[in-house]
Amino acid sequence: NALLPGAALNPVHFAIAGMAAMVGGTTGAVLTATIMTFEMTRDYTVILPVILTVVIATAVRQWLLPATIYTLKLQRRGHVVPQGLQAWDGERRSRHVMSADFAVVSDASTVPTALARGQVVMVMGPGNAVSTVHNPRNGEAVGFVTVGPEDRMTDVLRALHETAARIAVVRAESASPVLGFISEREITQLACASALVSG
Repeated sequence: NALLPGAALNPVHFAIAGMAAMVGGTTGAVLTATIMTFEMTRDYTVILPVILTVVIATAVRQWLLPATIYTLKLQRRGHVVPQGLQAWDGERRSRHVMSADFAVVSDASTVPTALARGQVVMVMGPGNAVSTVHNPRNGEAVGFVTVGPEDRMTDVLRALHETAARIAVVRAESASPVLGFISEREITQLACASALVSG
């Protein structure tokens, strides 16, 4: 009040904003904390400070610690908890989820032509090994990991997480033909399908 005498600040508003920031920051539920606080107070004048405080608290918590209070124990035990994909079906095999919409080339100079079709492009090297995988969105080579067709999606997600890869290449053996790939799009589609079935 000394700094901003015309703002007519009420200490109660600071307490309410702090309460919402604690809930939103620790749980990662920004909207829930904001709406819950408004429902408890029914005070329209506190909405803007609450939104601002909750967003700042959540951003600071994510900067210091990516996990929320709900996922922290799971991550400490070595489980992969993808944000926003809690409804995915981890019992499915990679062959159920993979996409076959990809192109295989042996010459890196033909990558731009294959990318023009909007497909993931895999460049094969010596011994039928995948040397690079190119994302059709920007054409850049992305990190990849090789998984088997019978691998569970929990194992695929763990492999992607531990190697910081963007795409999982599905093939039975190192020298066998590529069967497909799993990217963020396929994982999201699996999560949406699981949510519809369970919901």
